[in-house]
Amino acid sequence: MKEQLCLLMTVIVSGALVLTACSTVPAAVEKTVFVGPTLVDCEGAGPQQCLLVKESPDDEYTLFYDHIEGFDHEEGYEHELRIREEKVQDTPADASAIKWTLVEVVSKTRAATPLESTPWSLVAYVNKEGELVGVLPDTEITVTFESGEVRGSAGCNSYFGPYEIDGNQMTIGLLGATQMLCPEPIMEQEGAYLAALHSAAAYTIEGDKLEIAGSSGETILVFGVLEPMPLTGTTWQMMRYNNGREAMVSSLLGTEITAVFGEDGNLTGSAGCNNYTASYEINDDRLTVGPAATTRMMCAQPEGIMEQEAAYLAALESAASYTIEGVRLELLDAEGGRSVSYVVAPEKGPGLAEDTLKNAEYLGIYEETVQLTDGRYEGKPFVEGGASRPTVTFIDPYAFGDLDGDGVEDAAALLAENSGGSGTFIYLAAVLNRNGTPQNMATTPLGDRVQVNSLSIEEKEIVVDMITHGPDDPMCCPTQQIVQTYELRDGELVQTSEEVISAASGPEIVGVVWKWVKFLGGDDTTLIADAPDKYTLELLPDGQVRIQADCNMASGTYTLDPTGGLTLELGPTTLAECEPGSLYDKYLEMLGWVRTYVMEGDQLVLNMMADGGDLFFDKETPPAAAGPEMVGVVWEWVTFLGGDGTTIIVEEPEKYTLELLTDGQARVQADCNMVSGSYTMDGAGGLTIELGPTTLAECEPGSLYDQYLENLGWVRTYVAEGDQLVLNMMADGGDLFFDNAGPAS
Repeated sequence: MKEQLCLLMTVIVSGALVLTACSTVPAAVEKTVFVGPTLVDCEGAGPQQCLLVKESPDDEYTLFYDHIEGFDHEEGYEHELRIREEKVQDTPADASAIKWTLVEVVSKTRAATPLESTPWSLVAYVNKEGELVGVLPDTEITVTFESGEVRGSAGCNSYFGPYEIDGNQMTIGLLGATQMLCPEPIMEQEGAYLAALHSAAAYTIEGDKLEIAGSSGETILVFGVLEPMPLTGTTWQMMRYNNGREAMVSSLLGTEITAVFGEDGNLTGSAGCNNYTASYEINDDRLTVGPAATTRMMCAQPEGIMEQEAAYLAALESAASYTIEGVRLELLDAEGGRSVSYVVAPEKGPGLAEDTLKNAEYLGIYEETVQLTDGRYEGKPFVEGGASRPTVTFIDPYAFGDLDGDGVEDAAALLAENSGGSGTFIYLAAVLNRNGTPQNMATTPLGDRVQVNSLSIEEKEIVVDMITHGPDDPMCCPTQQIVQTYELRDGELVQTSEEVISAASGPEIVGVVWKWVKFLGGDDTTLIADAPDKYTLELLPDGQVRIQADCNMASGTYTLDPTGGLTLELGPTTLAECEPGSLYDKYLEMLGWVRTYVMEGDQLVLNMMADGGDLFFDKETPPAAAGPEMVGVVWEWVTFLGGDGTTIIVEEPEKYTLELLTDGQARVQADCNMVSGSYTMDGAGGLTIELGPTTLAECEPGSLYDQYLENLGWVRTYVAEGDQLVLNMMADGGDLFFDNAGPAS
């Protein structure tokens, strides 16, 4: 029999107390209930959130529209409760007739985290050696599974793709990603992670840990729940905003828009040009932002910054709710559409220094990254066991300044590359500051043997003052002063201006055979060369010098500057015994004392140091040029003869072509791909080809696509033999033979 409470009802009748019937109400009872880990939206007297409850572990959860007195729900945990249940008399129509009061929390268990809609952060992954390793310090890799799309950050690039779930089986389709470049360790980690994610076959979740296994059942990825950042007190950096034309657009390069939600209900930040402040209110996940007040600056650069600022502030005021997933904040409008997207702003760390630049990684010089050590990199020898190898050297000057508009000091650096030939190619590198770590974002060539006078960063642009080649300058000897500016734009260094300070000047003394005719000493001594054809001097465009001294030949190098300076560094010479009276020794000795030069009409005069005297030379008339017209012709690759005796016969020459265009551009067909680029040619047989963008089609097995492009990159000289063109690779790498297929279209 149930216990009952008997309520004696009394009334007063004609002033007398009268006892009426006994009314019974069931007594309060205790029972066990289970409360689910989440609150869900429901409709009671109005919109509200309901508890999920059940009275047996095997039951399905049902909605509980009231609260449990004395119990505070904790998201993500399942609770077993002992409660007291009692009926409530005379309740309003919209109120519950049952009241629950907490007696005891029997147990509290962390619920299994759902796979979908949960932001996950990578803890460990399988690297290319097949080992499960932890994530690199100061990098975060995330993933979210939602509505059939997997997305997240791979550490450098954002990625996305489709996925399917069947029980605990998982299939992930082809992944797309952005194309940013980061330091090599981060890129290597990113590649291994994306490869592992694509090979996912199954998953398990224990508490807040997600493990993904491959097809063989081995664990390949381990994640933990990515705890959301707090809305208030966090500096949020805007990534995209609604431009008012129903489009989410990215912020302009070089602008930084931020938002900080203060505990006092004030929202502050930078709108890109002006600082702003506004009031805001939070109610659960509801958010309202009041009109913003701003400073009154006007900014001209970058173009469109003021329009962006106005559109951003309008999008901010349209916010009606928000969501946070890990490090991402989304402001949503009243219809649930996105108004503004943010990520946690990176901390502004320490500045860069010369030492960090000299020990950084650099991209864009070779296909692989270049890791400098104490300012130098040395690649593998061109020939096994040989001494010649590619080198990259950090050179002065360098500069510091803000390149991307984040208020942090970045850097511009210069690198000198030599691949064993006579040229030294100078590269300009833009280096961003990533919390004190240098990240080379883009590298561009300035030219062969250019001389950089100064380097600076001004208003997010790199300014280069240098001596480079004028239209008629030989490769050895640039004489034209120019100032160029570069801007970091979409991950590339883009030249924005060029000013010629002084036009190229100086006589054409390079590439000419000069015949020595006489010597005038500082003491008025005169020496006449009886046989000028036997005493010659030839300054080659590659910086080498060729000398005939009577019956002997000598070689060496020279240095020439625009102000008339000239020095000759003599090297090996033959040691034949010339006829009596030969000026062989005297001629070589005098050349070693040369320091300057002048032109007197068509005659070259070399001035020796310390008033030692002057050497006079006449120009030798060159023979008529011979050979086919190389430019404007389609050349088909037919044969390769390697320096080690390797021979390759090209079966389909029409698929491997080379066109040198009249504007200095090069057009290359490499099997199923097309490549563009530029070339440099001189009259002494020098030729270099700088390859640029290429299509990335997958050619048939056995294609020579890669080898053909690699060989073209090593070409340094050429020889024309009838209708055949022979391109000679550096360091005895081999020769490429081409047939003339007719004029270019």
